[in-house]
Amino acid sequence: MAKENIFKRIGLPLKEVPPDLKERVLADIEDANALIELSSLFSLEYPKTGDEIFRKIRHNKTR
Repeated sequence: MAKENIFKRIGLPLKEVPPDLKERVLADIEDANALIELSSLFSLEYPKTGDEIFRKIRHNKTR
């Protein structure tokens, strides 16, 4: 006899979320996305930019 998976019933039936809670969650998601963008700017783009600057300086010195 197969047992019913009780985890399939979690969150059912779907209920409407209060508007203020929904706004706070969306604002938190926007903040998290902004932090991700900012961290990628400094962790990925900053070293790349520094490398390009030093290459140009070296290139100009060899001329």
